[in-house]
Amino acid sequence: MTYRLTKQVISVVAALALILVTAMVVTPASAARLTVKSSAIMTVTASRCTTATLQTTAPAAGQSTVLRITGVPASCAGRAISVKIVGTNGTVISTGTLASATTGTNNVTVASYATANVASVGAFFDTWWINNTWTAPQPTLVASCVPMDSAGNVVSGTCAVTEVDASNSWGETGSQTANVYIKVTSSADRFRVTFDFSKSPFAGWTPTAVNKGNLEAAPGASCATLPVFTMNGPTWSSNSYYFQISQVASSGNICPGP
Repeated sequence: MTYRLTKQVISVVAALALILVTAMVVTPASAARLTVKSSAIMTVTASRCTTATLQTTAPAAGQSTVLRITGVPASCAGRAISVKIVGTNGTVISTGTLASATTGTNNVTVASYATANVASVGAFFDTWWINNTWTAPQPTLVASCVPMDSAGNVVSGTCAVTEVDASNSWGETGSQTANVYIKVTSSADRFRVTFDFSKSPFAGWTPTAVNKGNLEAAPGASCATLPVFTMNGPTWSSNSYYFQISQVASSGNICPGP
């Protein structure tokens, strides 16, 4: 009986000692000793800078390394622009970026593309899609024509210069020459065509002489009108015609005349 009681007392004392030690090691933190950091909830809202439809085009027809975006509002100023130009074949044919947009007109440098092959443009401001309408620039009119009958009289109908190639040129500055190849469609037997040699794709220099090739001189044609010059189509039809422009007078010239 005494042994059993003593054993119980020892167990109780040991338990109390354990509780006391635990209380000394693990002390509940008081409010005065807690470090509390205040915080605020931030809400960030991202959206498109405009819901308006912008206009996209190129500075000129032909090959271009610039995409022009007009109508950019002030709300989009400072936004980064990226563009993807989609071709008529449905694939991306050019891309480019601009670090910071400005109000009004923005020119985005892109990889070279043909303006005639563009179907649409994807324009993104800070990665947000912005609606836009692509408008192809009109080609520079370097040649125009009117239908003409077999006797050389201008008549009603349709006429179009469908191709002008002046890439075959040679000579040094002041003595240059270029062969010019053209394609013309006319609703009449013949045509009368007027050229402006100051515009692309002509060589960038003003000719002082014109050799008729397989065309004919138009009534009143004169070197005094250069760089604009008018010629008549021949009495026979062909898929293509040619003549020559030069800074050097030679035999066969219709300007200067013989």
